[in-house]
Amino acid sequence: MDALVRRLARELGVRVIYDPDYLDTGSGGAGEDEEGDPFIILARTPKSEIPGLTALHELGHHATRWGPQGGDNWTNKRRIDMEVAAWEWALDHTPQPLTEDGLRYILEALGAYVLARRYRVTRRATNFYLELQQQLLNLDTNGGYTCE
Repeated sequence: MDALVRRLARELGVRVIYDPDYLDTGSGGAGEDEEGDPFIILARTPKSEIPGLTALHELGHHATRWGPQGGDNWTNKRRIDMEVAAWEWALDHTPQPLTEDGLRYILEALGAYVLARRYRVTRRATNFYLELQQQLLNLDTNGGYTCE
């Protein structure tokens, strides 16, 4: 997963910063430095599914131009929809079907956006959440979950 994250970051022109102390504030973040250069900051090297999903999600903010610094669409989009867009991008770039833990991680993140940060729920966010819930119910024969 680390190689995939590094390749996608390179393609997007995003610098990847690893900082284990970032665990105090979260598992990852996206932003731009003083010169406007994009970066993501990660608490862990994305060697397994959950840190990998975090990294892909943070890259998704830059890829979808719905990043925390605004991008082109900041003023026209609700914050929860920006998070959903980043997760959708992450799922589109995940190299294998998600495990139950991966799906639950994303669902918990979506719930945290609404509860802790008090983001307004949108139809798009609700539909995405329900789609992921349905995937939890639809265990495929390989023991994973598909992101269709």
